[in-house]
Amino acid sequence: MKKHKRKRNPLRWRPPLDARAAVEECLRTMLPPGAALPEEGADWIRSGALDSMAHAEVVVCIEKRHRLRGFFDRLPGGPPRSTKAAIEGLKAAASGRTPRPGPPQGVTPNEPRTQVCLAGWGHRVGAELVPAACVEKEHGLPPDTILRRAGIESVARAKGGETELDLAVKAAESALARAGTAAPEVDLIVVTSETFLGLPSLGFALHRRLQLREDCGVLDVGGACAGLVNALFVGSSVLRSSTARLALVVTADVHGQALRAGQVDGRFAGLFGDGASAFVLRSVPQGSNGAHFSPGEFVMGCTAASSRLISLAPDGHGGVHLDFDGGALGRAAVRQLDVLLHQLESRSGCRLESASSFATHQPNPRLLEMLARQSGLSIERFPVVCRNFGNLGSSTAGVALSLALEQHSPRANEKPGPIFIAALGPGLVLAGCVLQCGQGPSPKPRVGRTAGKPSGKSAR
Repeated sequence: MKKHKRKRNPLRWRPPLDARAAVEECLRTMLPPGAALPEEGADWIRSGALDSMAHAEVVVCIEKRHRLRGFFDRLPGGPPRSTKAAIEGLKAAASGRTPRPGPPQGVTPNEPRTQVCLAGWGHRVGAELVPAACVEKEHGLPPDTILRRAGIESVARAKGGETELDLAVKAAESALARAGTAAPEVDLIVVTSETFLGLPSLGFALHRRLQLREDCGVLDVGGACAGLVNALFVGSSVLRSSTARLALVVTADVHGQALRAGQVDGRFAGLFGDGASAFVLRSVPQGSNGAHFSPGEFVMGCTAASSRLISLAPDGHGGVHLDFDGGALGRAAVRQLDVLLHQLESRSGCRLESASSFATHQPNPRLLEMLARQSGLSIERFPVVCRNFGNLGSSTAGVALSLALEQHSPRANEKPGPIFIAALGPGLVLAGCVLQCGQGPSPKPRVGRTAGKPSGKSAR
């Protein structure tokens, strides 16, 4: 009788041949050139070898190389802070037969009845750029807390009592002018903001200020930092499924009133700036000619495992109660943005290497650089918003997208690569989209089964 060879289980994770070498290799990426490795049992942060952001990147690096996304956060003591603890963590993963997380199953989108093109864009940030040193002094933070640890050099602040509405109007007017259209032609306005409070809504106020038609619809959508993608999804879906021909998508955030010094931890509040973005979506017949970007596949989802990493709510005494774990939140953000980008790649058929830009949410520059390294992408393809303007909330990805479109707007004889949009909201709520340039059929999505549970579901 022939002996049947036992089939290897492809889902079983196998430890590296030398766990120590694997950990030290990731450590060296964050240490200065020529620096000695920390002692095996030395705490990486307390010894001064790594700061909190570098520690987060080393942890993500180890997990990513060995397909153990999120594993260290599930350990009883939290992520390892020494070489010895990291090696023991890898051994624990091996003994537990941790499965490899795979890409999500591809979904073939339905063919839309009409095509949506991005006809105009614009943005506006607060006119006052406040240096990081001034922000630190304002919030009572030690020097270099904002600049050195987060990499933010200044934040944009609205001046002279400017509100979300004021910034939104200026961004919208720029987008309409670039599209060569007048406000009365708008059939639908979709607005998102994480800072506006009050009734009537910001969408209503913008409708009135722009003097739009009475039969122009108004929708206010949420999502915080993921709000831009939510708004683009709603606007595109309405245009593809109704007689509406023109939609205006707007984001606007002014954090100064919501995150006041002395009321909210300055390590969090000091990172935020003020800004707005706007985009004109136009419905055109399927297969029509012309060089423009079109919203393609959307990916949305929610990872409940990260729900306790950040919460912000009124404290009942006129202030704000904040509860957040900065280190864990940073690690989760890098992991999920990386996963989201690869989900978009899988479902759209557009390779990340072919992208002209990545318009992503940017909590701070160091996290953005970490995302680029862990995703194997050039940081030059990420329009950096947070370094000079700070975290703009729902407008961060919007301003990044506006900058990307200014740089790569299609021309008659040029066809730029796709633009990937990826953002996370508190929770974590996931939202992403791929903008593709030109006409004709979209690339065929790659379809495959997954071993692990996908982080989000495809929205069509």
